[in-house]
Amino acid sequence: MSEHDELVVSIQRTGHETEPWSGHIATGVLVRPGMVLVQSPVQRVLDLVAGEDIEVLITAGTPSTDRPVERIAAKQLSEFHWNGNQVGGLAVMLERDSSYPPRAVKLEAGVLFAAVRSAKGDVWGGAQSLGLISARQSETPSVELFRAIAKVEKDQPRLSTAILQQRPKPKSEVTPLSICEWVPWC
Repeated sequence: MSEHDELVVSIQRTGHETEPWSGHIATGVLVRPGMVLVQSPVQRVLDLVAGEDIEVLITAGTPSTDRPVERIAAKQLSEFHWNGNQVGGLAVMLERDSSYPPRAVKLEAGVLFAAVRSAKGDVWGGAQSLGLISARQSETPSVELFRAIAKVEKDQPRLSTAILQQRPKPKSEVTPLSICEWVPWC
């Protein structure tokens, strides 16, 4: 996969392999091999995942049999807090790393912090203003794209694992996370 190919990253309810459009909760972007930044609004996403087993669907933006469709269980949800209480973003920590490369762009120290401040604490908006997240990655994947993904996923070999899946924590137990804990250029 070329470095310019965009990934489809969809936060999903489990059990929707044949109809991934019906399991879609939110769009995300792979920022580390084991971490996905979720598009705002955070509270809506938290309300939708409460009490649900969720996983993250990750695949190439152009589905193909030579590019795997990954479904990775969510291990933990973390809120990014801005100015103490305002929730500015949400990250999903994955049970295992994705085989796809994260969307990584080198920034000078303080650039993302300044962009998030300009976006009034919205981590997704700040990252988007810097080109870390494209407009396409902000859109919900179309049903047609999800159908193509489902076809590729159906035909690909299935890897069986013995990973114990944990439910994401309910909102009252979501881990607060400072943006500077995961962004080295903060």
